[in-house]
Amino acid sequence: MTGPTLYLVRHGLTEWNRQGRYQGHKDIPLDAVGRQQARSVARALAGVQLEAIYASDLLRARQTAEPLALEHGLKVACLPGLREMHFGDWEGLTRDEVHELYPEVVRTWYSDRARAGVPGGETVAVFAERVLAAFEVVVGRHPRGSVAVISHGGSLRVYLCSVLGMDLSRLWTVQQDSACISVVDYEPAGPRLLRLNCTEHLREAGA
Repeated sequence: MTGPTLYLVRHGLTEWNRQGRYQGHKDIPLDAVGRQQARSVARALAGVQLEAIYASDLLRARQTAEPLALEHGLKVACLPGLREMHFGDWEGLTRDEVHELYPEVVRTWYSDRARAGVPGGETVAVFAERVLAAFEVVVGRHPRGSVAVISHGGSLRVYLCSVLGMDLSRLWTVQQDSACISVVDYEPAGPRLLRLNCTEHLREAGA
């Protein structure tokens, strides 16, 4: 007997995404393009018989989930465990600013990302444990059927690394564009990645 199929969606574009700022747990809304992307996601998944929609409790994820929930007549179930990594003191800063202000931390970040942490924030290991626990909740609640999970680039990368058996040091090599769709299907042998970082729905809509 097969298990659930998860439709993974990264949240749509925000102004901070455009500016290259670390968002982390900051509650940044979608911008106009991000809202259009959310509508494109809803249209792309309109033909999927979803039984539930989960999202991070941060605004940008919830706003991405709302058009999809409206399309399917479902409510969005928020799981704080699906939040992006807490980037602590880096939140609100650009990458250039982080490199200037925290050179020693940045060196560790690039040399040992699996165990690296951010001042005032999470380590990658703690972040990964939190995210994977949230996905265990989703899969445990839905042993079969199709479920949408709207989350963040880092959070989805953690889960996809787990599915692919990749070490956390490879976390940032997994591409996750704004409002992309990836699909994971659970089979008796375990989860199988069917689609990764699909963005055709955005190009067709001009989003």
